[in-house]
Amino acid sequence: MAIAMAPSSDVAAQFDHHRALVQAERRAVLLLVAMAVTLVIRNPARKTINDLMLNRARIAPPISRADLTTGELAQWQSFLRRFVHVDGRVIDTGNGGVSHSEGQSYGMLFAAWANDQISFAAIWDWTRTALARPDDHLFAWRYRPGQRVPVDDLNDATDGNLMIAWALLRAGAQWERPDYIAQAIAIARDILRLDTLQRDDRIYLKPASGGFLRRDRLVLNLSYYNFAALRAMASLVPDARWHILEQQGRELIERGQFGSMRVPVDWVEQSLVEDRLSPASEWPVRFSWDAIRIPLNLVWSGDFQSPVLKNLVRFWANHKSPHLGAWLDVTSNRRVTTSANSGLSAIADLTRQAVTLKDQSLWSYEVDTAEHYYDAALMLLGRIAAQESGLTKAVEVPTSLGWLRSLV
Repeated sequence: MAIAMAPSSDVAAQFDHHRALVQAERRAVLLLVAMAVTLVIRNPARKTINDLMLNRARIAPPISRADLTTGELAQWQSFLRRFVHVDGRVIDTGNGGVSHSEGQSYGMLFAAWANDQISFAAIWDWTRTALARPDDHLFAWRYRPGQRVPVDDLNDATDGNLMIAWALLRAGAQWERPDYIAQAIAIARDILRLDTLQRDDRIYLKPASGGFLRRDRLVLNLSYYNFAALRAMASLVPDARWHILEQQGRELIERGQFGSMRVPVDWVEQSLVEDRLSPASEWPVRFSWDAIRIPLNLVWSGDFQSPVLKNLVRFWANHKSPHLGAWLDVTSNRRVTTSANSGLSAIADLTRQAVTLKDQSLWSYEVDTAEHYYDAALMLLGRIAAQESGLTKAVEVPTSLGWLRSLV
């Protein structure tokens, strides 16, 4: 999750002024957009959504709730019970009970995976009501309950934006909801417009729309490059920039391995005057809570033989779960003395499994054992990534798309 810019003095007033209008305006806009989507599908010259839906596997495997095991559904129910308020707010129990766009996006993704339409709708409704920004289709990064102005910083977080769009796309495809797809389209377009930076022949996925561009360098969080989600966005909103982001993101991740252990770090900075990538000077040089999503994203995209994964397997070779250490200081090679949380251990085991192709049918991590929200989220993300990358077997059945074909 992005560490956003300090709020300006007028943010609270701006938020209060727009908050009352956002929900009503969005309802009207989304109705019009949904109608427009239907017209696009009917127009034989514009086949984007039709082609997308007829090739649904590019979004997510066609898994219905009936195809999930009782144990898998229990994992979602545990996450829902422990970390999702009845109003749809996903609670980060490890950070004082705040909520953020990242957590909301994960809740939406998990609900779609579990085919839980009621919970998905609640989480999405809270997200767009509480975190919607007034001038675009992106989302403020943090909500602090109990504050006079819970959203005191309107900066966004690109990982949350991307995953929200992906969750909406998956839900729209699965439940025959063109309105969800229309909302995903609007978000995806604003990600390209506001959350990317182009310099010469390179395009970067910024951590947020504002706050990370310095005079001669750009701060990046490489764990925000979720390649499976980027591919889905390319199907949703065809644009060459998605493919460039994926290709160049992979190059950045391979270059972004540091220290004698050759592991990724949470935050890096790219020089804009020379081709140099280095650990970000404003953050600790650590492989920890953000960077752990880099191997997750690589496995999810099916890239089991990435050099990054192999380096991490070597790094973890002498440290079996749950004794990995929560993070590594790349500069000094000092590990934290406490044991890693179960979520980090889950991703470490997922990485080993991908590289060695062993124990492909096993996933032993249970959400009930997670101490906090992020541990549990990593467990579920790892489980879904293992299924959708083909690392573990997931039952797939034909999914009817007749509702969409009838619109053509």
